[in-house]
Amino acid sequence: MLIVYKICFHYFQFVTNHPPSIEPFFPIIIFKMNADPLELVGFDPVTFINNAFPDEESLQNLDTFTEGMSSQIAVLEEEISRTVQTQSLQGQQASKDIAEAQSYIEDLFSKMGDIKSKASNSEKMVQEICADIKKLDIAKTHLQTSITSLKRLQMLITAVGQLEVLAKDYQYREAANLLDAGMSESKSTGIFT
Repeated sequence: MLIVYKICFHYFQFVTNHPPSIEPFFPIIIFKMNADPLELVGFDPVTFINNAFPDEESLQNLDTFTEGMSSQIAVLEEEISRTVQTQSLQGQQASKDIAEAQSYIEDLFSKMGDIKSKASNSEKMVQEICADIKKLDIAKTHLQTSITSLKRLQMLITAVGQLEVLAKDYQYREAANLLDAGMSESKSTGIFT
């Protein structure tokens, strides 16, 4: 916007101090100034100079025109310098942002690796616990079988003791009943088969 203002200011100075012989070229100059002829694709510096100074009389304003162009060049150089600095700073910031993002990604992968490792360890622990539970369940079953067998053995020992007492007292009928009950218990449980 500043450039347009300065161009218009220099153009106004040029127009107010112009020789009458360049008035027919005002529409061309105005169009060229509004369109910024330096930015046109087919810019021709010779045509631009010839349009600005069509004859020798128009060269009286050469100093003013040159000063205006010099000031425009200075403004453009300043804008280019600022743009390059801004671009450089943005490039540095972009590099910092990319490096920071890469650091975050590396941290994320590291944490994901830790989580995967912990999950693997947890799964291994669960499998070990399940194996221990199976072993304990089998041991419990064996223990229950052993306890049951010991109780039956105790009952059998008690029955043998009673048989001895009955046989000593010559109570054979009661001993036969007790012996019959002991044998049927022995067959049903499979202790002495």
